[in-house]
Amino acid sequence: MCICQYWGERNVWWHKRDIFEFFNSKKDELDIFDETLDELFDFGLGDKSPIHLTKNIPLPYEWVSKIVKDKFAQLMFPTTIQENSLYSLFADLYSFQIKLKSDYSFYKIFKAQLSKNISSLKGNKDVVNYMRNNDQIPKHLKNDFFSIAETYKPKFEIKKNDNESYYKVIETFYTFDLQGYKSDANFNNMFDDGLHTFYASHCDVFITNDDRCKYKAEKTFEKLKIKTLVIKSNEIDQISNHT
Repeated sequence: MCICQYWGERNVWWHKRDIFEFFNSKKDELDIFDETLDELFDFGLGDKSPIHLTKNIPLPYEWVSKIVKDKFAQLMFPTTIQENSLYSLFADLYSFQIKLKSDYSFYKIFKAQLSKNISSLKGNKDVVNYMRNNDQIPKHLKNDFFSIAETYKPKFEIKKNDNESYYKVIETFYTFDLQGYKSDANFNNMFDDGLHTFYASHCDVFITNDDRCKYKAEKTFEKLKIKTLVIKSNEIDQISNHT
């Protein structure tokens, strides 16, 4: 039994599933996703698939010359660097998101490189001066990890039926994970914990014995001013003191 929220719904629901049915459905889902871009856009057309037309479109030289020298980009675009086509860029991006979820060592390397790049912004005088002297940046913006990550991250387009709090909780939880303390080496585990934290934000109490999840949930609720109490199962007595 779990509490969950279905896409397009603003309310959360208690959902009960047979454990064997749940396990078998997870096994079946492994065959749903295509492993390569070719498989995704094949539709039985083979080389005649329109996606192959993008193989003839080169990428801007200025952009490629920069990613060749960047270790972070080398992780994301290995084929693009060799073949320099729009198709290779699409293929690398598709492969990248699969490897993040399936290859633990790759995710660990990627996260370490990402944290290093973001941390380097804090020591970049040009970046710091730009943030301080730009009138469009709020005065209260500080030069810490969250502020810089918030400044440079892409902005999500929140659709009418989307729950804005979902994005806030997941992003905040993941940013704390990137900081390194109580960090998770497994992307899927981290994202599941983020989902649990989002669901728990609808409740008065969140009980978890997972130290990593507990710490990041507490920090997430603290930053977003969510009053959910986070405790372990042996701390149940704290509920009576929680208002």
